[in-house]
Amino acid sequence: MTLLDNVTLPELRPNNRYLLQWMQRSNHPGFRALDYGCGDGALVFHAREQGVDAYGAETYYDGARPEDLELLQKDD
Repeated sequence: MTLLDNVTLPELRPNNRYLLQWMQRSNHPGFRALDYGCGDGALVFHAREQGVDAYGAETYYDGARPEDLELLQKDD
């Protein structure tokens, strides 16, 4: 169980739906996606649900709470 199990993310905005479709079409071995300025992380969450190796970085998000954040590490 992770901290994100009880988090409900908002629906994707129209521009993020387009980006998600692009990521799905571009997804191949070694493909990674970075959403810089990811806000609430909805695009990254949905991309990962679709099997895309996606990451997000946000320097400021008014809705972020430290207790909701989880550090994801990946061995390369």
